[in-house]
Amino acid sequence: MAIHAMAVGSSLEFRREGSIAGYLTCHLAHYSGSHLAWSVGVFAALGAIAEMRSRCRMIGCVVAASIVIPLAVEAFSPSLERYRGMSGIDTALFMLIAIDLAKENRRIAWASGILMAGLAGKLVFEQWTHAAVFADSSGGGFVPAPVAHLAGAAAGVVWALMAGRGPALHNCNDIVGQVSQPRDADIECKRLLED
Repeated sequence: MAIHAMAVGSSLEFRREGSIAGYLTCHLAHYSGSHLAWSVGVFAALGAIAEMRSRCRMIGCVVAASIVIPLAVEAFSPSLERYRGMSGIDTALFMLIAIDLAKENRRIAWASGILMAGLAGKLVFEQWTHAAVFADSSGGGFVPAPVAHLAGAAAGVVWALMAGRGPALHNCNDIVGQVSQPRDADIECKRLLED
């Protein structure tokens, strides 16, 4: 929020002719207070849910989405000159949670399917109208970037489907076993993510 208040967003955004740093910092920059509030609010809610389920998987999903999104914007949205926001990361977390819930409990898989269909409808609407569903895109002077949301969704899907394929992609508590303190699991999680 301090970044938005200091009005340095343009120096952090992804630009086609910009610096490499923009690939990493674009998720911190936003176009308006509304854009920032929606992005951070959704990230806080979904991030908390994902972290309660598995800190390792939440961090891995966020990192994967953070890398994939600006690359996808560059590759698949040639008319988009600049990009800011973390809604693609929000989308990744949404998909991670929705797929995890569907995999864990087949009886509620239909609810996850409805939520994912709603997300698909949102993306189609934004692509068709060039207006954001939640944030005030016209007041913020930006056009939504559905490709960023699709890339985030893909990262979330891949991360969710890779669960259990290797120790670094599974729940830290399952890897470490019965840990005496949550801090031990955090240390092990960090070690696994570095491997």
